[in-house]
Amino acid sequence: MFPALILLILLLSIFPFLLSNFRVIFFPTEKVHLNYLKKNIHISDSDVIYDLGCGDGRVLKYLMSDSKARGVGIELSPILYLISKFRLRKFKNINIVLGDFLKADLEEASLAYCFLNKKILEKIIPKLRAELKPGAKIISYITETENLRQMSIIKDSTGQDLFFIYAI
Repeated sequence: MFPALILLILLLSIFPFLLSNFRVIFFPTEKVHLNYLKKNIHISDSDVIYDLGCGDGRVLKYLMSDSKARGVGIELSPILYLISKFRLRKFKNINIVLGDFLKADLEEASLAYCFLNKKILEKIIPKLRAELKPGAKIISYITETENLRQMSIIKDSTGQDLFFIYAI
């Protein structure tokens, strides 16, 4: 019974990706890396942070644990959406949306966080340019692009590039 339940959950979590024209596999941002991010970015109370493909909600939970900013997580997988909703149920300033971030309205975001493969990052850049206001920041975990204006790079203690910070 238990293996069948696990298989069902896995199938439900990948089902949206099988029907879509893109594939982003859930791979959570490491907590130790989130420490570097939180230490190196400033989140003001007026910020609106969007997590594009929020997965299990860990990034929003971590970044907003002591913030009055507003957060929006957009997740396509119904299972990960439910996990995020449950994990962030006590955060009144975070809204988790079930949907496709390529179709979502991103205009109110002052900061967009993403952990995407190169193909999907490049695909969403025109949307980010069109919808985000000048001065909005984009944080890309691991994946770098030359198609946005880079502001800085957050590295770990070994000098490995972790987060690429871009501006619109």
